[in-house]
Amino acid sequence: MKNLMFLFMAVLAFGLGSCNSEAPAALVEQGLEVTTRGQQAEEKAENFTAGKWEDQNTFVNLKLDGTFEASFDGETTIVGSWILSDDEKQLSLKAEESLEGKGSVFAKTYEVLEITPESLKVKDDEGQELAFKAA
Repeated sequence: MKNLMFLFMAVLAFGLGSCNSEAPAALVEQGLEVTTRGQQAEEKAENFTAGKWEDQNTFVNLKLDGTFEASFDGETTIVGSWILSDDEKQLSLKAEESLEGKGSVFAKTYEVLEITPESLKVKDDEGQELAFKAA
């Protein structure tokens, strides 16, 4: 039993001693940056406040993972993905599937007019402005 315990401790000590937490030299020398999709969403969230926005019967819930839930008529909830342009001037929403089994898929791009932690103001292609407050 003591031999088994000694062997276990030796393997554990060897395993811990051989762990290398440093990045590979090539990555350090070249200054390569590795990011994940989640990190990219978090970086955008610093400039664009992801979260739930409401205005009367309308709401948009922009989630950090790039998905959204929205209702523009107070009845139908749309689920899909959202993306903010690199210059943060356009917000695009695209539904995962067609609405109520119909042939068309909801896809809209909005011009971002104003964004603060408390409010979001956008304009659609037809010139209609939507002003949301943080929920």
